[in-house]
Amino acid sequence: MSTNNLVTPQWLLQNLNKVRVIDATWMPADAYATEHIPGAAHYSFDYAYFKSEYIKFDLYPPEVFQKYIRLLGVNNNDQVVIYSRGAASGMMFASRAYWTFKV
Repeated sequence: MSTNNLVTPQWLLQNLNKVRVIDATWMPADAYATEHIPGAAHYSFDYAYFKSEYIKFDLYPPEVFQKYIRLLGVNNNDQVVIYSRGAASGMMFASRAYWTFKV
């Protein structure tokens, strides 16, 4: 299995049953229902972060974020593929989610 930070669509198709796929597109839940990779969990920016006094999407403490991620079906040692769609091919949303996992 790949340990690269980037994977190709072909790799994902071949390994879909071995990874946990996260759709980090910032969108309403009804749009997610019709526009996601089958089996992908919806990473909601409204739940993964909180609005603080100065930051719209501030980080929760690691223990709180871990509880949210577990609700999405991600556990320790799972390989996760994060993708998103939208402006700039959705790179802003997927990269924000990626760095949140890294923190």
